Amino acid sequence: MNLDIVPNWIRIILLILSIASFLPQLQRKWRTKQFTGLSLSYVLCNLMSATEQFTLLFFLLVNQTENVDVIHKTTGDWINLAQLSAVWILWLLIITRFSLGLYYPSDQHSRGRKVSALLLYVVHSLISVVPIVADAIDYYLISAGEDVAYRNFGLDIFGGYHYGFIHLAMTLVGIYAWFPQNDELRCQTQLHSLGQTGLAAQAVIFAFVAISWTMRTNSYDSNLSNLPFWAPMPGWFIYVWLAAVDNMIFSCVQTRLYLRVRHREQSSTDQETQPLLSERASQSEE
Repeated sequence: MNLDIVPNWIRIILLILSIASFLPQLQRKWRTKQFTGLSLSYVLCNLMSATEQFTLLFFLLVNQTENVDVIHKTTGDWINLAQLSAVWILWLLIITRFSLGLYYPSDQHSRGRKVSALLLYVVHSLISVVPIVADAIDYYLISAGEDVAYRNFGLDIFGGYHYGFIHLAMTLVGIYAWFPQNDELRCQTQLHSLGQTGLAAQAVIFAFVAISWTMRTNSYDSNLSNLPFWAPMPGWFIYVWLAAVDNMIFSCVQTRLYLRVRHREQSSTDQETQPLLSERASQSEE
């Protein structure tokens, strides 16, 4: 099943737009040095989801050296990896700034909660990013391909528990991100860290990223004919689900948050203008 039909220039544009969609939020944090209105749990959930997406594609492109005929490494594949890498790094930058800025105002987020979130992500990294990077360094730079059987056994275990358990859990974590952020919006009177522009941009851009991902991977290749219709499904689950579904979930969460923030700001504006209108009406009657 060759679904690799998205041109590389479109992938590059989506990569640039994805990075740009984070800039309004990052600028607000650097300018105000405040995180009021932004839930630490929301940031952590999105970071863990982005980490898992990056981990799985890096695992497929770099660590998986057996059965290379299953996935053909093209320029587009490396652009795909750059897409996931950029989003992962941006979320990592946000939570690092959040957790290390221990003295920045964030209302509900104590210093202990920030440190705990950072430690939780360190633990998550030890079972995701750290093993694949260590394996890549060992395979390509140190052992030069020795002990292949032992290495392949370890990779099978890693891929098995990630595809079977961890990635599915991270998909649910991406959905859960909505709830703590929604609670944060309900509790806070001021939003120093969220803006309509950034939320709207991410909602639209990552929806396009999710849709494009279903057409930017060569997920199944076989010389056999007359295969049943369900034969490509395992390949689709491995190569497409990791980004298409998770990015669409993120887009939906950002859309809902945008609507909440917009409604909140409109209500605040109406409350501020209502006394002025009443005062003008009283003056006109006099």
